[in-house]
Amino acid sequence: MPSTTFTVETYTVVTSQSGTASSGSWRVLTLTSPDLAHGIRNRASVYFFETPPAPGTVTNVDQPNLNGLSIYAYARKEDFATWYDLLRNEKPMSFVCAYDGPNFDPSQPTRSLYWFQLFTGQQEPPGEGPEGAATALRIVALERALGTSEAARLGTSAARA
Repeated sequence: MPSTTFTVETYTVVTSQSGTASSGSWRVLTLTSPDLAHGIRNRASVYFFETPPAPGTVTNVDQPNLNGLSIYAYARKEDFATWYDLLRNEKPMSFVCAYDGPNFDPSQPTRSLYWFQLFTGQQEPPGEGPEGAATALRIVALERALGTSEAARLGTSAARA
């Protein structure tokens, strides 16, 4: 089963509150790889539906042209927030997918998507948390311990509230 992995260089977001798709309103995240060579980029458009129709398709597989792979993946709408949160807050991010068919066969340019995922590109220590969260919690604790008048003297945010 062939697979592909690419680092997510950029992404775009589209949201629809009312749609004509049989699966209802939808969201889409389009993930783009870095320039591989001569402007070739892989793209994954991950659509989030109430009821996804199938895992999706991969097009332009094994084709002798200057276009990268185009991946159309269909996920559950309830997973959109998680994917979007990862893209906004983690770096680097990678997209990986596997699709049906032989490892090389130019006669099958479109293949059925088998699975797909988004993941961080590096190991992280446990409990890392969002950047700056520890500092923000220390400031709040300091303000509470000192009281509003002392916090005002020090110029912290609680005094401004």
